[in-house]
Amino acid sequence: MPHVLAIDLGTTGVKVAVVRDDAAVLAVVSRPLTNTLTADGGVEQDAHEWWQQLVAASREAIAASGVGAASPR
Repeated sequence: MPHVLAIDLGTTGVKVAVVRDDAAVLAVVSRPLTNTLTADGGVEQDAHEWWQQLVAASREAIAASGVGAASPR
C-alpha cells in the first residue's frame, strides 16, 4: 500500500504526517520553529532551522508509523 509523507511548514512550527493511500493517518509529529522579531516590526525565521526540524520530524514520523523501506509501494 503506498504512503505519503505530508508536510505542513507553518508560522510557528513544522508538522509531518505519514498517510496511507486510503487516507489513514499512521503518525503525526510536530516541531516548533523560532520566530525572531525585527526592529521594524517584521518577523524572521531561520531556513536552516526549518530544515533541521523538518528532517527530525520526518524521521520520527516514519519511525512511529511502522512503515519501512521494505513496505510495498
